Amino acid sequence: MDLTGEFYIENRKNSGGEGGIFLTASDGDEVSLKPMTESKEQLWRYNDGVIESVANGKVLTIYGPGSKAPILALPLDESNEECQKFYFKKNSDEEEDWVFIGQSVHLKEGFNGSKFFLYANPSDNHAPMTNYGSIENNKITNTNTEQKWRIIKPKTKEEAGESPFWWEPVKHFNSLGEHALVAGQDGGHPVYVSLVEWMKNMNVIGKIHRGECYVNLEGREVKIKDGDCTSKVLCVKPGANVQWIPAVDGKLPQNAIEGGEVDGKIEFVGRCFKENDAEIITPGRVIPDENIICFTWGGGRKQSVYDVLTIREGGEAGAAVPNLSNFKWSLIGKQPEDESFQVPTGWKLVEINEDLWFQVTSSLERSIADQMDEGSLSIMRKIEEPSAGGAEWIVVRRTSTSESFQVPAGYEVVQMDESNFGQYISQVQHLMDPSMAPGMESGLIKFAKKIEEPSRESPEWLWLSRKSTSYSFIVPAGYKVVQMDESNFDQYKSQVQHLIPPSWLPEVMSGLIQFARKMQSGNAPWIVVKRESLDDEFDVPSGYEIVLMDESNFGDYLPQVQHLMDPSMGPGMEGGFIKFAKKL
Repeated sequence: MDLTGEFYIENRKNSGGEGGIFLTASDGDEVSLKPMTESKEQLWRYNDGVIESVANGKVLTIYGPGSKAPILALPLDESNEECQKFYFKKNSDEEEDWVFIGQSVHLKEGFNGSKFFLYANPSDNHAPMTNYGSIENNKITNTNTEQKWRIIKPKTKEEAGESPFWWEPVKHFNSLGEHALVAGQDGGHPVYVSLVEWMKNMNVIGKIHRGECYVNLEGREVKIKDGDCTSKVLCVKPGANVQWIPAVDGKLPQNAIEGGEVDGKIEFVGRCFKENDAEIITPGRVIPDENIICFTWGGGRKQSVYDVLTIREGGEAGAAVPNLSNFKWSLIGKQPEDESFQVPTGWKLVEINEDLWFQVTSSLERSIADQMDEGSLSIMRKIEEPSAGGAEWIVVRRTSTSESFQVPAGYEVVQMDESNFGQYISQVQHLMDPSMAPGMESGLIKFAKKIEEPSRESPEWLWLSRKSTSYSFIVPAGYKVVQMDESNFDQYKSQVQHLIPPSWLPEVMSGLIQFARKMQSGNAPWIVVKRESLDDEFDVPSGYEIVLMDESNFGDYLPQVQHLMDPSMGPGMEGGFIKFAKKL
């Protein structure tokens, strides 16, 4: 019998199905028995012998002496303990979970008075009142069905289908479903969070990796086979706000996800790097009292540096922030006794300037942002070393401004200064450290970006953003910006609306976001043809023919040729020097 938190109190008479009746408070002092409404008026809480209404804060009170005394809800009166304090007792041979609710005064040593229990009077529309009973050999006797009650807990958000996460039963560990949360990685394979019922009232958080499930039990790694135990996998709704928050001094963030219960203690879902190995991130059991996470990797392990999982309903779409759950960016915590952050090998602490600060903290709970402000939390990013494929960005140096930068093949230096550095800061911040500042200011250190040519797999459309309309868009090679505003957006809506959330449309209309279309060549359906003089002929490639356009029909062709146009072409089009040709 669980008397913690809030609960409903159902009478045994007509219980089950739609006939169940429940103690119900009113706006006044009246207490009645009504069918389930799932309202606050039917919720109660129990503390120190007092049964309190969640709706109005009043407490159950026996109003008057003897049998058939009515039950009301009155303000707590410490001098009226005999009529306002109750106990719940279940007979050992009672079926299911039916209990009796008696006056706590019965239990006092030397009490010899009559014993009364809460009762639903069938002769008075089941009005709650008292009725006689006896206690013999620690068993309640001489009672009837209407004196039996049952505690029913309200459905959790998860049970009601309103939670952004749930625990999905698993029959086979190699078949988890599309909504299973990826909580880590190991050997290039995703790792998921499991919950295993090891024994009654003992649920243990573990991991599922490559179709196999493991839990840490008493410091040992235990493999769970399909069907061995009742097992579940943690799943999340699409769009849920999933954050892994570093634990600082054992303190849990808001919305920390409860997992198992071991030795009567609630444990929480967490993850950690295996002994600072940046390539292995694994979930485990967070035990707040001990400030540790227990996990498995080649045996049972534990450590004191870990993240705690929080899941909330999705936030505002389109927040311009690093993705803290894609294993390239992560929060990192510092314990009070540590002088510096313990950064795992292969990762680098990111110095957060004012621009990046707003981007990052806008996606976090206020309490987490405050910890960053205090210096107990920061952000780190995985170091991208140049490889056979090459990092997206690299640092290039020279010893004198009279020298050229040694730029590897496949890269080009991106010119940055005060006017545009804010556009690139989030892309190169992970490469920077304070010692580079003098070299960057003097022109001895710059950043080079990998040259990316569109391939056959390149998307047809891309979205681009800029800090303000005074800046130019950074357009990838092989693409061309298509100017869109309220006058023509509907023509392109079906082609680009999948690229952005609806909340970004104001930025499209204001010019802060635009779309670029891949430039066609070879078999392109449309091309631009030009001539230097009106006396010259257009050089039209074989297989194409010029389409004559003027004010009367240009609107019909605009959606097909807009991606080929830019504002500089206006005079040439009006003067007859530029036309469009269509493939035959």
